[in-house]
Amino acid sequence: ILQSQIQTALNSGKHIIFTGPPGTGKSKLASDICKQVGVASKLVTASSNWTTYDTIGGYKPTQDGQLFFDPGLFLQCFKNKNGENVNEWLIIDEINRADIDKAFGPLFSVLTGDETVLPYKAQDGSQIVLKHQNKVANDVQPSDFIVPQDWRIIGTMNTIDKSSLFEMSYAFMRRFAFIPVSVPKVITESLIDRYLEAWSIQGYQYTAKLKILWEILNQYRKLGPAIVHDIAKYTIESDGDFTSAIILYVLPQFEG
Repeated sequence: ILQSQIQTALNSGKHIIFTGPPGTGKSKLASDICKQVGVASKLVTASSNWTTYDTIGGYKPTQDGQLFFDPGLFLQCFKNKNGENVNEWLIIDEINRADIDKAFGPLFSVLTGDETVLPYKAQDGSQIVLKHQNKVANDVQPSDFIVPQDWRIIGTMNTIDKSSLFEMSYAFMRRFAFIPVSVPKVITESLIDRYLEAWSIQGYQYTAKLKILWEILNQYRKLGPAIVHDIAKYTIESDGDFTSAIILYVLPQFEG
């Protein structure tokens, strides 16, 4: 079902936000999608301090005091340092930690296919313009940033802390498909064994205890397999010291 949802969202031209508890592999899933599609990707972690200077760009001084336009995170996905057009998908971890309306700014219009003139000029004095590929004519200027038609943003969002962070506007949300990545509904020892095999953890002796612990934890706060992986690695190296494993890896998830 998850794979079908991802494929449908991408085919329909939507960007994606994976939602779910910590440790469900949302960031790794985003990276794997880019590898399967065969595109380069850039992974960044959102911050509450983000502004359009970080995402779109702004003027910076050179050593001799001259100003030049320095592209931000988004524009770097469309053009490299040599001025060549590229298509690098952007993975934004914990996307709801940013003030979206403040940080994304002019990108809103471009996501819907509109051309956006930025309030900056290139070194040759020409205006810097964001253009969508499907509306580009033959008069492309060196200062133009072309957004490829198949370019995508893939964001991740922990549902645990979503209420305490920045809210997303409906104008932003309607450009994305929100896909839940949840913990397994039924946890069995055979499921744990499959995870252990995938993690290349050999000779694990505490499968039954690990299964019970994961079930109990999920009654209070949903935690994904990545945290279970940390517990498994610690307990196999510490002769089954689950108490220390819980203190190190589980209790921080209950802060607040």
